[in-house]
Amino acid sequence: IPVHWAVKRLKHLLVARKGAIKTGPFGSQIHSSEMLNNEIKVYNQKTVIDRDIQGGDNYISSEKFAELATFEVYPDDLLVTTRGTIGRCMVVPHDAERGILHPCLMRVQLDQKHAINRYLELLIQDSGFVLEQLQLMSNATTIDVIYSESLKEVWVAVPPTDEQRAIAKVLDCETAKLAEIRSATERTIALLKERRAALIAAAVTGQIDVRGAVA
Repeated sequence: IPVHWAVKRLKHLLVARKGAIKTGPFGSQIHSSEMLNNEIKVYNQKTVIDRDIQGGDNYISSEKFAELATFEVYPDDLLVTTRGTIGRCMVVPHDAERGILHPCLMRVQLDQKHAINRYLELLIQDSGFVLEQLQLMSNATTIDVIYSESLKEVWVAVPPTDEQRAIAKVLDCETAKLAEIRSATERTIALLKERRAALIAAAVTGQIDVRGAVA
């Protein structure tokens, strides 16, 4: 890495407060029957995977929220999926409604003077660098769960924050181009499949004279 970059454990990039990295409550602390038709949102894995902060219909009562207040989600928290589909990330926007973590989510609160959310999001979700370290820690070829204590210990290459923003901007621009190419390719494939199906249908129903093609 460039000599002017630092290399630090993730725990040294967090804000200086208790709970700066925290997994959602244990399943025994919150049951499905408590997440219906109430007031305070429960942000779950689907919220992050779909990147839809408004999505989901899990809500708890104000009374239950008081019990679980240490799991509250705040604007600028980086949410990370920790079970099943692991390592997907999303930054909580400022207009998000009040809510708490689902047991399958983790919040990471970075000190933005040292590391910006989007940079860490790319490292965790897209680079493979963080998940590979977690695999080595667990002595497994695959991992099904991310634990907060393990995530704290991963090593992160830390450029100056202006370079982090520049890296994130370039990657977002380039991946947007790739996404457009993929979308265009998928549209072309779909159109070719339609034309193939139409050609076959026309041939087998006698709409095309194929006698000249017979050897």
